[in-house]
Amino acid sequence: MHLGFRATHECDRRVEDGPRGGPPREEAMMVLGVLSLAMLRSWTAL
Repeated sequence: MHLGFRATHECDRRVEDGPRGGPPREEAMMVLGVLSLAMLRSWTAL
């Protein structure tokens, strides 16, 4: 649970940094999408 929170927090920081020369916003959104998909799959697996 804590690990997942950390990952989403990293994505939030990435999205904020996007326009200012950090990683592109699209990349951060893609990572976030993959993360949420993985979380959904783990929930359904339970």
